[in-house]
Amino acid sequence: MSYLISILFYQPIFNVLMVFYELFGQNLGWAIIAIAAIAKLITIPITKKQLDSAEKMKVFQEKSAQIRKKYGKNKEKMNEELAKLSAKYMPAQLGGCLPLIISLILLFQIRGVVIDLVNQGYHSFNEVAYVESLKKEEDSIMYSPEEEFEPGEYTLEIKAEASNGVEFDKTYTFEIVNDVDERLQELEIIEKEKSEEERVTEMEEQADMNDANRATDVAVFLPLLESEEENIQTVTLSRFLLVFPAERAEFNLLTDRTPLFEVFIRPPSRESITSVEMLLNGEDVTEKATVTQGDEINLNFWGMNLSRVGVDFYGDWVAFTPYLVLAFGVALTQYLITKVQMSVQEGQKSKKTEEKKKKKNTPEEPDFSEIMQQSTKQMVYFMPIFTALLSLGIVGGRGNGTSIFPAAVSLFWTAQNGFVIIQLVISRREEVKEWLVKKLTKIQPHTSELK
Repeated sequence: MSYLISILFYQPIFNVLMVFYELFGQNLGWAIIAIAAIAKLITIPITKKQLDSAEKMKVFQEKSAQIRKKYGKNKEKMNEELAKLSAKYMPAQLGGCLPLIISLILLFQIRGVVIDLVNQGYHSFNEVAYVESLKKEEDSIMYSPEEEFEPGEYTLEIKAEASNGVEFDKTYTFEIVNDVDERLQELEIIEKEKSEEERVTEMEEQADMNDANRATDVAVFLPLLESEEENIQTVTLSRFLLVFPAERAEFNLLTDRTPLFEVFIRPPSRESITSVEMLLNGEDVTEKATVTQGDEINLNFWGMNLSRVGVDFYGDWVAFTPYLVLAFGVALTQYLITKVQMSVQEGQKSKKTEEKKKKKNTPEEPDFSEIMQQSTKQMVYFMPIFTALLSLGIVGGRGNGTSIFPAAVSLFWTAQNGFVIIQLVISRREEVKEWLVKKLTKIQPHTSELK
């Protein structure tokens, strides 16, 4: 399924994004906004059907109420008629969810594209580029050992320095083994014999190392030890049923005696890698390796690094402010979307209220549309606040390849919301106009009293 989504969404989006990236002078921000605009243009017919299905839902509610009233004493007949009515109207309602599904798919694919650019640099794009002319030069270092490795433990250390002076240092550990299953059994015994204190210490050291690597704004990607699942082996330390997942330890176990080490390096935004070192078990093998100088990658937009979130710069108000503005944009557009959608439904709600007043002696039936409106009212403030917290990184973790909602995703979400608002105002201008007039007439009496 993930492979199919990659073919249908991830790869086309990545290629189109990089085309726009070049067209806009290597500006990733404008490229993302362009993708959001195209996505809304493509889904205009689907959104129109969604709005039409909303009208059909009103008819469905009215007919449903009529059936309940007519066959209230005959439950069997009532259920039979309601089933027929549902068969006629429900497929259209399910189809109305399609724009939301497409928007969410695009949102997650945009996030995937940005995260891969951050973690793997241009290598992630070159893997899916449709044509050779679109491919980019990558910063990389490739080392192919001349002699076979003996079975045992090894360390591979990568050091890099960027043109702005930022340094990077990461160490990989791996083992050459004859029999993977046999070695896994030995490792399982070793890991289970470790004390809880030793495990906690190892986890803290790993977390500190990961934080240090993220903070450098330089990233490395070693496919041999990071993306090949057959090389990454896991040992289960303990099992928890139902709620808690199994605790595991991961190891890089290789059976190839002459592995090829090809490391791809992503420099900071608008910077280049000036020096690279590769050390195998402490021995400098850089001179035996092939080093490639790559193209610069631009992750900056309006004073932001699109791979980051606001909390990464908390305390530095100059750097933090653009992320705060973007978070406000996410929240505001989310709020306006809800309000515009509610304005479209406002007229129908007032009509139903008047009808109920006329039928005081009629037993009230539960109105699904009113229930949905009440639910929407509850979400009108919750969703903007929640998305703003995601955008700032207060919820969802820090940036640089690990945040749920990096600035690039917030930018896409804001642009997407903006285009949705424009589309709703144009396609339902009469309902929106009526809603605005009602709001203004509520304000007018107060202004006249002041006079």
